[in-house]
Amino acid sequence: MQNYTRVVHISDFEARKTIIETGISMCNKNFAPSGSGRISLRVSPSEIWTTREGLSMGRLSHTDIIKHSLLNRLQARAPSPGTDAHLRIFAENPGINAVIHAHPPALTAFAVKGKSLESPELSALFGGAPLLCSSSPDAAAPY
Repeated sequence: MQNYTRVVHISDFEARKTIIETGISMCNKNFAPSGSGRISLRVSPSEIWTTREGLSMGRLSHTDIIKHSLLNRLQARAPSPGTDAHLRIFAENPGINAVIHAHPPALTAFAVKGKSLESPELSALFGGAPLLCSSSPDAAAPY
């Protein structure tokens, strides 16, 4: 039996709707306080929707979500380091369809101390939660 990952792409409208709903959920759980974090979603092999930088995840509208081309990304940097990191993750991992980046206060305390959060639950669900070093725009690798 062959093992493969099925990639399903959704419409632009559904992508923006999903991002808005995810942002509201993140805000309600205090995962992205004060405009921190970013959500991005792949809609085709080379097209990605991302939230704009510095917005409240709980107050997103369709105009707060920008479409990017991975093909153009290879020619020029994205408008912000956060967007560039998301686009780099998508470009290097064709099987990934979404990236959610958040700053929950409880986990930020671990990052300030330079420690990644290790737990059996995180490992089972997500393969772990690596700490990313954001000291440079090129930082999209585990700390």
